[in-house]
Amino acid sequence: MYKLKMGIIGAGGIAQKRHIPAFQTLQDKVVLYAIQDIDELKARDVARQHHIEKVFTNYEDMFAEVDAVTIATPNKFHAEISIAALQAGVHVLCEKP
Repeated sequence: MYKLKMGIIGAGGIAQKRHIPAFQTLQDKVVLYAIQDIDELKARDVARQHHIEKVFTNYEDMFAEVDAVTIATPNKFHAEISIAALQAGVHVLCEKP
């Protein structure tokens, strides 16, 4: 069965406490494949804790390797990141504004 390759953009609290655990409950359908954060050390730490294969510091570099992204950044960045992902042909999960 095909699994959706999910990327997480933002390695902060909402990603760690909500999105990552939620996707881990869907392991038969989704693989948490990549995480991106401007703080590379934080992204690497979260990736290690949750067995996420790839780490990026630039979200645009992630787009070629995933089917979808979850945007877990501050709201003021949602539009810019969502538009870039959609233009790259990547599905987007973005909550709030």
